[in-house]
Amino acid sequence: MDGLGKKLMILLLVVLLAFAAVSVFKSLHKSDSDNADSSASLGSEQSVNGEEAEKEESTPDGRLFLEKALKHVGGYYKRAGTHLKNPDDPDDENIIDCTGLVQELYKKYCGIKLTGGKHTNMIDKALELGGEKVKSPDDLYVGDLLFYRSDEENNRQHVAIYAGGGDVLDASPDREGRDGVYVRSLSTAEPYEIIRLINTDAVKEIK
Repeated sequence: MDGLGKKLMILLLVVLLAFAAVSVFKSLHKSDSDNADSSASLGSEQSVNGEEAEKEESTPDGRLFLEKALKHVGGYYKRAGTHLKNPDDPDDENIIDCTGLVQELYKKYCGIKLTGGKHTNMIDKALELGGEKVKSPDDLYVGDLLFYRSDEENNRQHVAIYAGGGDVLDASPDREGRDGVYVRSLSTAEPYEIIRLINTDAVKEIK
């Protein structure tokens, strides 16, 4: 093979090597891109799953109900009291207990009457109106009613309204140093019944 032939052969080899290098580079770049897309997709799924894990505790109706209910914070606790203060009257005050608070708030803003002094009667009435039982405290939504009792004879009862974020709105005497209607930490005691009225057939709208 003469000198020209050798040069052509070398040039051909260089071209082939360059072509092979380009192909390898493209292949590696595509693999990295696919891996990045896969990681991004996985991250997105994890983010979505994370959002689902952080359970939404309220609905538009629940938030509206709570916004209106919080206007009645303050006042005084009185056993069997039923007077819910007028938030537009600075001189008016609550004179109310936990049962009265729930009954008056739901009557005023949801248009339903949870009659009955005993909580078992209130529960029966709520279910009769179309309310639903909630199986676990892990499934609480704003506006849900939590019913507690301190003994098997049901001599002492308490009811609170879930306010989201591990808090409740209730009326109680000198609890946490505050008497009357306030937002407080959710009790560590297990409620014997949880009733949902908002976002059920029982409540058509928040007034």
